[in-house]
Amino acid sequence: MFSELHALYRPRKNYLSATLIGRRPQCGGRRFSLICVLMLLILATMSALFPSSAHAQNEPLFQLEGSPIFGHYCVASGGVSLADEPYTGEFNVKVPGEPVAAYWYWSGRSRVAPHHGDNDFEMVANGGAPVTITAEHAYESLENNFEWYTYLYQDAALAYVQSGVNYYAVSGLNVNDMNRENHGVALVVVYESPDCTYSQISLFQGLDSFRFRNPVAPFGPDSEVRCVSFAPTEQDRYLEFEVLVGGTEKPSRTTAIWYLSGTDLAPANLVDLPGAGEIWDPMNNNPGREWEMYSNSMLVRPGHNSICLQIESPDEADGESGVWNGLITRIPVTEPTEMLLGAIGDYVWYDLNQNGVQENDEPGLAGVTVNLLQQDIVINTMQTDANGSYRFDNLEAGDYIVEFMAPAHFAPTASNVGDDATDSDADPSSGRSPLIQLAAGTEDMTIDAGFYQFIDLELHKNAEPDSVAVGQQTVFIIDVTNQGPAVATGVAVEDVLPEALQFVAAQPSQGTYNAQSGVWTIGTVQVGQTVTMRMQVLVTAPGLHTNVAQVVLANEPDSDSTPDNNIPEEDDQDDAVVNAYELASIGDYVWLDKNINGIQDGDEAGIAGVTVTLYDGTGNAVTVAETDANGKYLFNNLKPGDYAVAFALPDENYRFSPQNQGSDENVDSDANVSSGRTMTTTLDAGENDMSWDAGIQPLPKLA
Repeated sequence: MFSELHALYRPRKNYLSATLIGRRPQCGGRRFSLICVLMLLILATMSALFPSSAHAQNEPLFQLEGSPIFGHYCVASGGVSLADEPYTGEFNVKVPGEPVAAYWYWSGRSRVAPHHGDNDFEMVANGGAPVTITAEHAYESLENNFEWYTYLYQDAALAYVQSGVNYYAVSGLNVNDMNRENHGVALVVVYESPDCTYSQISLFQGLDSFRFRNPVAPFGPDSEVRCVSFAPTEQDRYLEFEVLVGGTEKPSRTTAIWYLSGTDLAPANLVDLPGAGEIWDPMNNNPGREWEMYSNSMLVRPGHNSICLQIESPDEADGESGVWNGLITRIPVTEPTEMLLGAIGDYVWYDLNQNGVQENDEPGLAGVTVNLLQQDIVINTMQTDANGSYRFDNLEAGDYIVEFMAPAHFAPTASNVGDDATDSDADPSSGRSPLIQLAAGTEDMTIDAGFYQFIDLELHKNAEPDSVAVGQQTVFIIDVTNQGPAVATGVAVEDVLPEALQFVAAQPSQGTYNAQSGVWTIGTVQVGQTVTMRMQVLVTAPGLHTNVAQVVLANEPDSDSTPDNNIPEEDDQDDAVVNAYELASIGDYVWLDKNINGIQDGDEAGIAGVTVTLYDGTGNAVTVAETDANGKYLFNNLKPGDYAVAFALPDENYRFSPQNQGSDENVDSDANVSSGRTMTTTLDAGENDMSWDAGIQPLPKLA
C-alpha cells in the first residue's frame, strides 16, 4: 500500500519565532542537586576546550540553477526510506496545481571499503513502465572510513509528474553491496495554483554532514549554516521550510535545528548564538528509517530579508549523525504590480512614386532596422518582417520616438504629407518620427516610413587625341553609366568648353546637347545602361586645356555623389586635359663644297634631289624629304620635341664635308662624315630651326 501523502507547508497551529520552542534537558526546578552542579561544571569546561563550530563535510548546501523562482507557487513533496530489505518502497505526492519543476533527491553511506555509491535507481510513475533515474549532480565525501553520497536529478521535462495524486514505486538503490546502507528517495514538486500566494521558492542541494562527538575540523558535530535571502516587506510573514536528511539512525539519538531571522545575515555558527531559536529533536525517521523529511514554518518580522538554518548533533544527549542533502524554502513576497502595457508600430514601404503616401502597388520593405528610443537612448531594436511590418510590444506609458534606418541604396521619402495612417512619419534628415506620447495600455499603429531607391551615376571623360597642335581638332568622349539599383530619370550633364576650345559638333547616343549652355539633356538611364556623347572641338590656343563634365540633374538621389556640387572626387564628375601646342619646323640646305672646307662659300651651289630623313628622339624615322632645285629641304608641322636629320649621299662617288667647321652654325656642315646624321636637337613649340646643313664633295679621281 502507498503511504500517506507527505505535503510540504500545510497550515500549522504553531509557528517558530526567534524564541525557542524546544530546549535541551536541563538541571533546574526545585531539585537542584550537586550532581547538576557537577554536570554544569563539566559542560562548561568542555565548552571552553571544545567551542561550538560549524565544521562539516565539504561546504554549505548550494542553490540550484534557476532558483529562486517567483510566482503563485506552492511545493508538494513525498518520499520513502530504502534502508531495509527488500530496499523497495512506495509513496505518493498530491500536486493540486500545474507542475512547473520537479527534483529527485537520494543519498546513502558506505561503511566498508572498497566504497561505492549508486547514482541511479529504478522508478515506476503512475503505473507506467519502469525507468532509470540517473543523477545529474553527485557528491561524495570520506569521513573516518565512512563514505557519504548525495544525488540530485531534475525532471526538467516534467515527464514523471502530473496534476493530482502521483503514485511512485522505487527500487534498485544499492550503496555498497558489502554493507548496504541506502537512505531513501524524495521527490519535491513546485506547482502553480491560484490558491498559492505569490512567493519566492528557493531550492538547495549538496552534501553537508553532521556527526556526534566529532569536534575536529573539517568533520564537526554540526552542519554548516545555510542562509536564504529574500526581499523585505512591511508585514509579518512565515517562511516555510523542509530539510532532507539521510543516515539518521534511530529516535533515541537526538538532533536540533537552529534558526535565525534578520537583516543581511551571514553567521558562521548558529548553535547557542544569542537570539537564535532551536527546534529540539525534530528528526524521528519520517518517512522511514535513516531518511528524514522535516518541514515547519518560522516567523519573519517586517524588514527582515534573510533566514539561516543549521543542524546540530548535541553531544550531551548522544547526538545523531547524518547528511543534510536538501533544503526547500517558500516565503510570500510582494507581487509585481501589473502594468497596462502598450505597443507602437506599423509599416515600412517602398515609395515607388516618391510622393510620401502608401499606395496599393507599393510593397513593404523587409529587414529594415527600426529603433525605439526614450530620452534619445535606444531601448529596443528590431527588423521589419517579410511584409514590411514591425511592432514594439510591452511598452509602459511614456514618451517614445521611432527611428528608421535607411536600407542600402534607399533614401527617405517626404514626411507628413497626408493621412497619419498612410503617410511617412520619418524625418528625411534624421529618420526619426515625431514624439509619441503613449498612454497606458494603448497602441499606436500609425508610425510608418517610406523609402525609395538610390541611383548611382558614374561619369567618365577622355580626349582623343589628348595632345594636338593649335588649329587642329580633338574629340571629347563622355560616358554616363547608371549602376543602379534604381532607374535614373531627368538626368543632365553639363560640359562647358573653356575659351581655347571651340565647339564644332556633338553626337550624343541619347538626348541633345546645347552648345550655348553646355548642357547635355539625357533623360532616363536604365540600370546598367551607358549613354555616350562625342564632342568635336577646335583648339585655338596653345597650352594645357582642362574640360570638366559633371552630372547636374537627376530626379533620384545618388548613393555616393550629389549632382552639380563641383566636387572632383565624386564619381559623377570627370575631366580631360588637352595639350595644345604650336608646330615647329627644321631644315635648310645641302651644297657642293668645292673647296672642301666644310663652310658654305658664295660661289658654291646647292644640290638637288638629295634624300633627307627626319628621326625623333628615340631614333624612329618620322618622314623623308628631298632637296629642291636650290638644295633646300624643310620638315614642318612638327610637334615640339627631340629630332635629328640624316642626309644620304647622291651615290658612292661623293663624301660629306668636315663637320662643324667655323663658328657660324648657319653656314657649316652638320652631317657626321661617316653616317651623314646630325646631332639630336630639341624643337620648342613654334620654333623654326633652319640651321641644319650638309656639305657634299666628289671623291678625288684616281690617276
